[in-house]
Amino acid sequence: MPEISLYIHIPFCIKRCSYCDFITFTNNPARQIDKYVEKICQELAHYQKENLKLKTIFFGGGTPSVLKIEALEKIFATINKNFAFSAEPEITIEINPVNLSRSNLKKYKNLGINRLSMGVQTFNEKLLAEINRDHQVKDIYQTYQAAREAGFKNFNLDLIFGLPGQTAEDWEVTIEKALNLKPEHISIYGLDLHDNTPLYEEVERKEKELPPEKESIKMFEIARKELRKNNFRHYEISNWSQPGKEAKHNLTYWRNEEYLGIGVSAASYYQKKRFTNTSDLLVYLKKEDFENDQLVQKQKEELEETVFLNLRLLKEGLDTAVFKKRFSLDFAEYYQEELSELFQQGLLQKKGTKLRLTTKALLLSNEVFAKFLKD
Repeated sequence: MPEISLYIHIPFCIKRCSYCDFITFTNNPARQIDKYVEKICQELAHYQKENLKLKTIFFGGGTPSVLKIEALEKIFATINKNFAFSAEPEITIEINPVNLSRSNLKKYKNLGINRLSMGVQTFNEKLLAEINRDHQVKDIYQTYQAAREAGFKNFNLDLIFGLPGQTAEDWEVTIEKALNLKPEHISIYGLDLHDNTPLYEEVERKEKELPPEKESIKMFEIARKELRKNNFRHYEISNWSQPGKEAKHNLTYWRNEEYLGIGVSAASYYQKKRFTNTSDLLVYLKKEDFENDQLVQKQKEELEETVFLNLRLLKEGLDTAVFKKRFSLDFAEYYQEELSELFQQGLLQKKGTKLRLTTKALLLSNEVFAKFLKD
């Protein structure tokens, strides 16, 4: 029975963050959310014939924690009916510090959810308001404490650096407060400014100013230094964990393994095919069948994606022996010129059959990955 990961997209939010360009929807009537849950269950049932075993499940969004517990119970009942489970599956749900009924946390655990990922972003009250977050710092602490009391032992905090008006000193305080909570995992992202977001418009109109690049680099270095001091393992470019607490679901992506995406705009990679659901909520709600237009991936595309994704894993890296077995190609021979240049620039290192990014390459990773694109 093939093992696979499952992603379920819950696209609803109470309020939209000013930097967000994900497919999310606000002001959603309860009836529409109920209909969406029903449609998700139909899509899950579509895969019963595949006879699959789930190793991870990830509820992302949007804000999955806006769902009523009855809706989640219905989704889990459908999953249990249509899929098997591997031993000790990792089941994660993204939660918002404020749009969450904290009394639901024990019910989450009873459903089998064993990992929480909370969007904190910053512990600076003013900065939270600047980016239109709907929570306050006190909500972070209250939700975190409630989760621990409910018995959760695997907790991720999401943080963002490079926010408008943010300084290295602000960021150092956020890192310190995050570490004081003693989570098992911390994800840290540099602000990625997208041109279809309110924040982009505010920056373009010079109403808000982003920190200079030098300041953002300093913030990244502060995070690396403080997390290392606190026994966090920097295992992926944007992710740190306590030993053995890496995000198993995300490892599926970085190893370029198979996964199914359920819900509006969700992407899948299954049986060498990539396919993505419509990003139009009303179109999704009217779907009668879930046979997607499946694009068979060319070997060159799969190969290049495997290189990029594997190299994001800082400890694991890209194993050239595994690469050769998967693609019947000698990596050193296929990328001879590119490797020579990257080694000379001090951006790649090799140990045995493993290739890894150097520390110097961490903030230049996209430039490194671009070298592996062949015409």
